[in-house]
Amino acid sequence: MLAEERTRGQGLAPEALATFLEYIGRNLPYKLCSLVAKVSMDNEPSIRLFRGRLGFVERNRCNVFKQIEFIPPPECYDPETDYSSAHGGKFRNIASSTAQWIVQQMATKRFEFQPSHWSYEEADLNLWRGSLS
Repeated sequence: MLAEERTRGQGLAPEALATFLEYIGRNLPYKLCSLVAKVSMDNEPSIRLFRGRLGFVERNRCNVFKQIEFIPPPECYDPETDYSSAHGGKFRNIASSTAQWIVQQMATKRFEFQPSHWSYEEADLNLWRGSLS
């Protein structure tokens, strides 16, 4: 979620989501076996993002909470496109493979905001963590 209203509508969400997923794919002590994006039924921009631009699949609608659940497309679960195996992993890393899927979608679909080469710096995170102690 992009909380700052001034940052919405600029095409930043796919990059932010891909960066977040890549980070957790590399750094969680355990690997995720599934991902679910819960979107308010009133949030049309997010629905368009997940369904249209990113190709996520609608898994469920919960009228009580007024939410739609989206999951990554089947390609993210396909062992033929298992990006984690390139790093010696014998497990399915759904977070990293979904991050790569999002980057591919950004490269092949027309986005208003041209994605830059995104990355994050572990050193910055370690410095930040150290400042918390």
